[in-house]
Amino acid sequence: LHGDVRRPREVLDSPEVRGLLDLDRPVAVLMMFLLHLIPDKDDPYGVVAAYRDALAPGSYLAISHAGSDHAPERVARVRDFYRRASTPFCPRPGEKIAAFFGDFELIPPGLTTGKGPEIGFPFTDPASPAFYDEDFARMGYAGVGRKP
Repeated sequence: LHGDVRRPREVLDSPEVRGLLDLDRPVAVLMMFLLHLIPDKDDPYGVVAAYRDALAPGSYLAISHAGSDHAPERVARVRDFYRRASTPFCPRPGEKIAAFFGDFELIPPGLTTGKGPEIGFPFTDPASPAFYDEDFARMGYAGVGRKP
């Protein structure tokens, strides 16, 4: 489906989605490193709420999102890079990222950063120092929530 995630009703009501998914049954929605590309003026919380509301109980929502509360100087460099590419980059602090889950129950370990290889973020394997960057890993948040 070619569509704009910021228009949930168009996406969810499209024949392509309706032909593949039965939203009366549990499904999983993956919003992986997407939401930090949606500026606040486009109401990302309303967008995610519309997808959450469309899901049946027992459905899952997985989110990964760039955080703004670790390595602020590095976050600023990334933001400048995106600005030069004419793309918004809107990292958010952990508590704002957690708000995307609404009333969904966070699955353990909850919303977390890439603190190490147990989380599985890229660049978090200390056994391979060439690919390990702790600051970069801690800039990313991830979590999975389940609709009660």
